[in-house]
Amino acid sequence: MTISQRNTTERAAKAMMRAEELSAKGQLPEAIRSVKSALRYGANPSLCYLRLASLYQSQKQLPMALEAASKAVDLDPANINAWEALLSLSIENKDFQKAVDVGRELIKIAPNNIPARDMLGYAYMGLGKLDAAMRVTNDQIRLDPSNPAHHYTRAMLCMHGGEIGMAIMELERVLQMTDDTELINATMDQLEMLDSHQIEKIVVLAVEDDIFRMRLAMDIREAVESKGFVLSENGLEQLTVLCSQGLTEMKVEGPSRSIRYH
Repeated sequence: MTISQRNTTERAAKAMMRAEELSAKGQLPEAIRSVKSALRYGANPSLCYLRLASLYQSQKQLPMALEAASKAVDLDPANINAWEALLSLSIENKDFQKAVDVGRELIKIAPNNIPARDMLGYAYMGLGKLDAAMRVTNDQIRLDPSNPAHHYTRAMLCMHGGEIGMAIMELERVLQMTDDTELINATMDQLEMLDSHQIEKIVVLAVEDDIFRMRLAMDIREAVESKGFVLSENGLEQLTVLCSQGLTEMKVEGPSRSIRYH
């Protein structure tokens, strides 16, 4: 390396260091100019454009961030971080088809890349392609079976697909797997919503259907499952309380029936 080349390399390194200092101070336009200086001095172009993408994103300049991330990928197709940035920015821009295309390319390069699969599944959901999103989620669980977040995602997909029983099973599995308070609360909220919606229907059906009411008095779980309902264990407990309070003893005459469930 000649003295001139060494000086240029040092300038590039200093410019990148300066860019990081400016960015840490919140001086983003100045940081961007410093990265561009590093680029002119011969710094790794893919890394420079990747850093520019992040800085533009911080400035909420998504088109410029996307352009910079695309250049980073084009300059170094093996740069996983560049692909991830382009995928994330495509999702942030709500360009879900672009995100799917990028995500699929990234997974070809890095088949076990969990963040890429997370974002790809989200992109499929954004396009309304629940079956494709489910395939991605199932792959996530295969690759990382102990991650409760993947099971939560599968529960949500099952719920949107009308597979309530599977959704409840997955949500209950999440509760067994995690001690994360935020995830526990979100899971409990979803279970409560699914249970409440079904219990309201079960109560109305019990009032209107004498045979179902009798079956409910004999075996609550068997009765509700015979009608296609699937409750969580907590939901079954709630329904048991209602039955003990007189639900299975109701006999309503006449066409007009009114019931309120709390």
